[in-house]
Amino acid sequence: MSSAAQLGISPGLSRLLLASNSIKAIKQDSLFGYDNLTSLTLDDNSIRTISGIAFAPIPHLKVLNCVSHADIVVTLSTAAVIFLSAIVFALVCRGRWYIRYYIFLIRSRRRRHLDRADGSYVYDAFVAHNSNDASWVVRHLLPRLETEGRYRLCLHQRDWPIGREISENIVESIEASRKVIVVLSNNFAQSQWCRMELEMANHRRLSNWRNSLVLVLLETISPENQTATLRNLLTTHTYLEWKEREQEKFWRALKKALRPPKGAPPTEMRTVE
Repeated sequence: MSSAAQLGISPGLSRLLLASNSIKAIKQDSLFGYDNLTSLTLDDNSIRTISGIAFAPIPHLKVLNCVSHADIVVTLSTAAVIFLSAIVFALVCRGRWYIRYYIFLIRSRRRRHLDRADGSYVYDAFVAHNSNDASWVVRHLLPRLETEGRYRLCLHQRDWPIGREISENIVESIEASRKVIVVLSNNFAQSQWCRMELEMANHRRLSNWRNSLVLVLLETISPENQTATLRNLLTTHTYLEWKEREQEKFWRALKKALRPPKGAPPTEMRTVE
């Protein structure tokens, strides 16, 4: 079975019918790119192999039809194992971000995120953004917040330790920051890692009952690029929209949302290739 990118299928697809397609295997990357898929039909195929993580890229899947009308005899014990495995796997798929979050959160709490002297966060804000939008962060956000406002910001290209798992860096950066600034663009919305950052930051907001999420909209996000979480945030939360002609108003609102900065002066920005 081919991925959405290989088939040229829109990532906004919600229902996929693949019955009677002679599919023999579902590999670990077969369902990559079908992020918004809620219904999948695989009836009457010759599936013999299914990767253990094949369904991880489709967290919103609600309906899975995979029935073969061939004469296949399955013992009751085997059927029970398959049924229980499917339930466990569905739960794991739907909550994969949160499972990762808790695993890395437990590990990260063993380290010293926080300044133990006064209990404050290491950073005023973690800036979650796509690498294609780094120029906006460097040209506009850093001068206004770090240089002028003296906020301590956490940036992946500058502050993440080299060699550590990306998912672990994401969780530690969020937990070490008082706020999370999410720089939204279509580049951000299409990135798997950026989506993970948004999921983790939103989960932290819900868990702590704190208004720790600051949304900055650089451009209109196409509906097909919006996950359920992003769509919900854009329709239920106030966000800051970047406009060239209203920059002063934007910066005043952003600083108000962040509250006054704490901690030591920011470090010098390093050039990223």
